[in-house]
Amino acid sequence: MLNDCFYLGKTTVEEKAKYLLLNWGHNDELLTEKVGQCASQFGDEIYREVLRCLVGQDFDVKQAQTYWKQALDHRFKVFTGANFNNLLRPALLHFMHEVVGEIGDPRILEAEQLEAIKKASLTDGLTGLYNQTYFKTYLEKVLANSQRGPEKNRFAVLLMDLDCFKQYNDRCGHLAGDKALRTVAEIIQDCIREGDVAARYGGEEFAILLPKVNRQEAYMVADRIRRAIEQASFTQQDLLDRKNLTISGGIAQFPEDGDKVTGLLNRADQQMYQAKEQRNAICPSLVNQRRSHRHSLQSVVELAPADANIFYTGMSFDISQGGISIGSGIDFQMGSTLQLRFRRPFWPVDSQIQGTVR
Repeated sequence: MLNDCFYLGKTTVEEKAKYLLLNWGHNDELLTEKVGQCASQFGDEIYREVLRCLVGQDFDVKQAQTYWKQALDHRFKVFTGANFNNLLRPALLHFMHEVVGEIGDPRILEAEQLEAIKKASLTDGLTGLYNQTYFKTYLEKVLANSQRGPEKNRFAVLLMDLDCFKQYNDRCGHLAGDKALRTVAEIIQDCIREGDVAARYGGEEFAILLPKVNRQEAYMVADRIRRAIEQASFTQQDLLDRKNLTISGGIAQFPEDGDKVTGLLNRADQQMYQAKEQRNAICPSLVNQRRSHRHSLQSVVELAPADANIFYTGMSFDISQGGISIGSGIDFQMGSTLQLRFRRPFWPVDSQIQGTVR
């Protein structure tokens, strides 16, 4: 049945028709099967919407159902001895043009039109970001492919919401509000990596999926977005009580905060509302993380660039599961890789690892 696609909350028949054509439009057998299933579950109006997408004509529901079934049979009359799996569209257009005369200028749904359907079904029309339906679907796939344990499968979910946006809309107007949402979407895109997924989650709320990051790295991304929005110039934002449009966000980490879509989104939502009590904040904050997880440990550490053999002496200040703070007279570049050497008698055992300067 159609539970595999319609559980996603597609509420209109038009959305269902677009989804069917997008996913099964190049396989006639599956498409006709899915259209029939959809009609059984949701009603015959699906025939009208599918024909509207394919031939650009609007028929009443009963007529559309009749045309659809007659066009399926028409394939066998005009394409004898052929492979019928990819001939539904030309047979449909031939039937509409030559047999019933409903269209005078037959056209085929080209790849660009399919792409437009795909984009419309996946993205938000105002901001160009993905929509909530796609974000949840993508998150479901990521979870299905992730296993607990390996660091490479860790990821974070961010939920971010503009502070006092209703006040901004009321005082500056909805056109300014729409422009602000587009600007925020552009800022988010500029602040994330290729491969990260950003969506307009609803209203003034945004969702971001960050693959292969720990909680500290997720916080750094979220705070980079927060600071960029805080520093941006939004139309008439001086009319706000705080004179500045800002954003707050919450972070959920896989697998620590949950291994289901609902659990992760609920956790991120809880953290976001905690951040909104402060406004212009990210929760859980990196400061609180360090206070609760880091331990003071002062000892000698030797460090060197990854491609060098000369080690310099530094002093550790504190250490956590995610990293170690080291003071050194050598200035290392952010993002560079270092060799770290821990030696007796300053450490219980001799060991050497690599780390990245954060």
